[in-house]
Amino acid sequence: LSPHAPYSCGAEMYRKVRDVADEFNVVIHTHLAEGPQEIAYVRETYDTTPVQWLHSLGFLGPDVTAAHCTQLNDDDIRIMAATGTKIAHCPCCNAKLNSGTMRLRACCEAGITVGLATDGPASHNALDMFQEMKFAGMIHKDRTNDVEFLKTGELLEMATSGAAAAMNRPETGQLAPGMKADVIIVDLDRPHCLPVYDEAAALVYSARADDVVTTICDGAVLMENRVVTGIDEADIRNNFRARALDLRARSLR
Repeated sequence: LSPHAPYSCGAEMYRKVRDVADEFNVVIHTHLAEGPQEIAYVRETYDTTPVQWLHSLGFLGPDVTAAHCTQLNDDDIRIMAATGTKIAHCPCCNAKLNSGTMRLRACCEAGITVGLATDGPASHNALDMFQEMKFAGMIHKDRTNDVEFLKTGELLEMATSGAAAAMNRPETGQLAPGMKADVIIVDLDRPHCLPVYDEAAALVYSARADDVVTTICDGAVLMENRVVTGIDEADIRNNFRARALDLRARSLR
């Protein structure tokens, strides 16, 4: 269930979503504390913060994934931690839209589950999780003035098992017996990755999305040697390009 955000959905919508989620045991995704404009709107409308408003509705909980959370104060962080609400951290999109930088260290120290995410193509053009890892590592070292904050292993974890936990997907996120076989094979023998002294560092700071050569989801091979199985990529690109340009042309008339 995905109610958009506190500035676009009212109390009745959020209460209904909570009721349905409880009845059918489904998870929830919402945008929360995404930028200064949302903070100002909720303050003017409800005289509180977005996190505290949703908490007053009984909405937050461990089945909720809140995207962005760039504008959390100390009380908000305490509420998020106490309710078990999880965070999808989208550093590239937040920087592009000047939404702010999430207080990642404070959230982690409070015990909040945080996973890396990209947001959608309307807000972030590349949707490249490797780019997201690299940017997260750089911006949080800069904001905390601590070059040791977010080591490469921690960034990889946040993009894999952390992201799975943030999406309430306990069956994936790591390679272990009993888990779903979700695997990517990455080619690090590329000019921009060489020399590889440390594989984790190469994955975080050098690799790109197009270095993925094979993708396996739940044991099914979806892409092998950079060829997506069962579809004609060239045909899809051509159709998409034509329809997108046509849509743009019609919108400008």
